[in-house]
Amino acid sequence: AIDKNNTLRYLNFSGVSRDMYNIDFINFNKPFYLLEGTIDSLFIHNAASFGGAQHLKPFLEKYPKILENKENCTVIWDNDDTGIEEMFKTVKLGLNWFDWDGVVPNKNNIGKTIKDINNAVLYTDLFPLDDKGFIKKEYIEYRSRSADMGEYYLLMKYGNKIKEKYKDKCNKYKNNTKQNSIGV
Repeated sequence: AIDKNNTLRYLNFSGVSRDMYNIDFINFNKPFYLLEGTIDSLFIHNAASFGGAQHLKPFLEKYPKILENKENCTVIWDNDDTGIEEMFKTVKLGLNWFDWDGVVPNKNNIGKTIKDINNAVLYTDLFPLDDKGFIKKEYIEYRSRSADMGEYYLLMKYGNKIKEKYKDKCNKYKNNTKQNSIGV
């Protein structure tokens, strides 16, 4: 029987080698998306999943075509603290990132947490599906952000939330901005 109190969504085997779900079907010449969860990736055309924050870096090494085509790649991290932290690493690699700002439950789902794309489809009205069951392309593109100036933007956006963790970087940007504003 399924335990209704269990919050686990799925369980991965430990010690088993992993591979990216759907990576063999990605068209790297068009916009493509990398997501943490396999279920999340099923909602987006031309998407693959890497199975959690700790797995992206090894997959980037294993599949160099991702970084070779980074201008076409958007990483959609889960909407949680780890995801926010990982967005900084994504931007440093020159990969585009997904902006969760404004993704909130609709009036029928007040109080639900929007943790990932699956929840966004279930609990918001922001990601309508096409006739094949994919989120309509323009709704994903609307929230995809360029890696250019991404680190600075993320610091401004999430600065209070992660200020302590990235205090040195915040100070560096403040100093650089002051120096640039006085012509140094």
